[in-house]
Amino acid sequence: MKIQEMMHRDVITASPEMSLAQAQRLMQDRRIRHLPVVSGLTLAGLVTDRDLRNASPSQATTLTPGEMHAQMQTTPIETCMTRDVVTISPEDDMVEGATRLLAGPFGCLPVIDGGQLVGIVTDIDLLRGFLAAAVPAGEHMLVKDYMRTAPYTMMPNDLVSIAYERMHKAHIRHLPVIAGGPKLVGILTDRDIRQAAPRLRRIWRHTNWCTCLRR
Repeated sequence: MKIQEMMHRDVITASPEMSLAQAQRLMQDRRIRHLPVVSGLTLAGLVTDRDLRNASPSQATTLTPGEMHAQMQTTPIETCMTRDVVTISPEDDMVEGATRLLAGPFGCLPVIDGGQLVGIVTDIDLLRGFLAAAVPAGEHMLVKDYMRTAPYTMMPNDLVSIAYERMHKAHIRHLPVIAGGPKLVGILTDRDIRQAAPRLRRIWRHTNWCTCLRR
């Protein structure tokens, strides 16, 4: 199956001048993790939700809420985007797409034709393509033959900040949560952490304020 058969043609894009706050809202509203950055129709870079998290003020920042808001509103995404983007042609096949994704820590490939951005294909799109091609052979494939036998895990009382650091270093987006046994009690995703981020910042600001009062 060729990339042009599975790619998304109506690509949501941004300009290099778009602010971090605008890009963050756009990705949240459209429920996407990858945002191609274009100048005209030419691909200039790629920004991901992880790039935005890394470019955002740290939870340990000494900035006030107003200063953090101003920083997010005035910092352009060109300061954190990937410029040397791995791309693919619409005429390439899905095996080539999977090979390129597996070679690097990213989850999408912008599709370029004639020097212009014409689509985007994600790891999920490629997985759907392989599953469709594997039927009926896929009916006889066992999970145990393909699963990772020693996955990274967390425990319920571990800190979210440690979970985020582990995901970031291992280039993963999901962490099984285990308790005694070990027994699987849940799973934590990068999206869960993104949704918790505003609350974490409020807790951190409150903790800093209370600490200052006790001094």
